Amino acid sequence: MTYSGIITIQAAEDGSKSDGRYAHFFPDDGGEYILYRSRHAAMNDAYFAPFDGQHVAIEGEAEDELGYLCVASVLPMPEEDKQADGTPADEEEPQTDNETE
Repeated sequence: MTYSGIITIQAAEDGSKSDGRYAHFFPDDGGEYILYRSRHAAMNDAYFAPFDGQHVAIEGEAEDELGYLCVASVLPMPEEDKQADGTPADEEEPQTDNETE
């Protein structure tokens, strides 16, 4: 499945046994996942570092009950595919009653 959203690299919570950095993914439609790749540990995976803070498209499988997303590939979203607020261009912005055509 393909997901779009923002990746951020975050340190593990203080006091955690897993002291390291994790790639978190915030899908455009809400929620949060920790990213990992098959046969790679989620902690300190340098693969995700170049995408930190970027709006991306991820091909992978979500494990909703665990909060993880197994990533097959990550691609940056082209700027022309995003609106000024970072949402995909195919999403319409809400209109208010006082807007005229």
